[in-house]
This record gives sequence, structure tokens and C-alpha cells, in this order.
Amino acid sequence: MVKDNSKSFWTTLPGILSGIAGIIVAITGVLSLSGILATHPPANITSPSEHPIFHQQAAVAQIRGARDQQFVPIGPTVGMIIHIDFTVHGMQGKPVDVQAYFLSPLGTPLPSQIPMFATPNGQLTTGKIVYPTSNDSEYENLELPIPYAAFSALEHGIYNLGFNIGIWDVSSNPPKEIAELHGNHFLFSNKK
Repeated sequence: MVKDNSKSFWTTLPGILSGIAGIIVAITGVLSLSGILATHPPANITSPSEHPIFHQQAAVAQIRGARDQQFVPIGPTVGMIIHIDFTVHGMQGKPVDVQAYFLSPLGTPLPSQIPMFATPNGQLTTGKIVYPTSNDSEYENLELPIPYAAFSALEHGIYNLGFNIGIWDVSSNPPKEIAELHGNHFLFSNKK
């Protein structure tokens, strides 16, 4: 009788290495399917910039003050200028919209009859877009001019009007308000 000295493939070095590789592939597959070795961001993260690895500083602003200056020449007419001091963080090179919204004596939005000085819903406003040059940009005395003719919706009389300030990150969609200031008042006389 002939004795068989041949070894099984799995007992040879190539067989053992193939077996170990197969086990590693199987374990990796199971871990990947279970989410332990996920190669994609979690489902609640919708873009790479929201991933913790790519986290960027959130856009914020602080308004330090606002004041009005009356009877100022604005082109061929006269009006007022709203002066604003503020700081913007996390918006380097991105558009920031600074707006003053005007209010009636009752605190309701003052309507505009001039499209250039109106929000999409028709409120009287004046504003300016700035592009911060650093991640922490300070603005001193930013001027928002508005001619008195823009207040044409008011009847003849003297009014205690108000304005609010809003600072918007317009690089986001939809735009996001990053600071606001309420409670500014001024006297306005309309001599139609």
C-alpha cells in the first residue's frame, strides 16, 4: 500500500495566509456593514463643511452701537445717515448685509414707496453689503444713508420714528441674521 504524504493546501504557508486574509476580509465587511468602520459621514451631516473634521467658525456679529445724523446732503437732496459700529466673526471674504429697518410711531414696519429703499415685503430700509477682510473684522462708523424723500408714505407732521438694525450672512441660503439691534428712535418732520 502506498502512503500519501501530500499535505492539504490549508496546512501549507500559502493556504494559511489565504485563510487569514479571508477572515480579515470577512470581519472588515461585517464591521463596515454594522457602521463601526463607516467610510462616509453620518446621515445627519449633509455636506463636508458640516463634518466635525471640517468644522468652521460660525458666523456671528456684535453691534456695539447705532446712531442717526440728520439733515445731511445725500447727492442732490437731503436726508439722514445711520451710523453703525459692529464686529463680524467668521465671515472673511463673504458678503455681509447691514440693514436699517424703519418703524412707524406704533412700532410697525414703515412702508416704502421707493423700490430702492424697500425690502421684498415693502418695508422702508437702507443698507450696505460689506466683505470682511479677516475672520474678526471691526467696523467703526459704517454709514447707511437714506434721503428724506424715502419717507414719502408719511403725512404732514412730526413723528417719533424708530429703526432696527439687522446684520445678515447672505452667503448662506437662505440668508441668516447673525445680529440685531432694536429700539433706536428719532424725530422726523414731514413738511409736504
